[in-house]
Amino acid sequence: MSEHSENKTFDSKQAAKYLCVSEISIRNSRITGLLGGIKAPSFRKIGRKVIYLKSDLDSWLENLPVFENTTQMKFEQHNS
Repeated sequence: MSEHSENKTFDSKQAAKYLCVSEISIRNSRITGLLGGIKAPSFRKIGRKVIYLKSDLDSWLENLPVFENTTQMKFEQHNS
């Protein structure tokens, strides 16, 4: 992967679309620190503008729990 694509930036709307979540959810995650019940992706501020680095969003996605079936998912949610 090229350095340029790794440093790509997203605004809140673009980041939400990239992560398949609502824009409201990603905005709220900056307040609560959680997105989907886990630690929210890192963001940066330039003045009033909020940006997300693609590398931070990719890292967040890579750290999501992986399930092989819905039963496994339900079992883990029940035991956490």
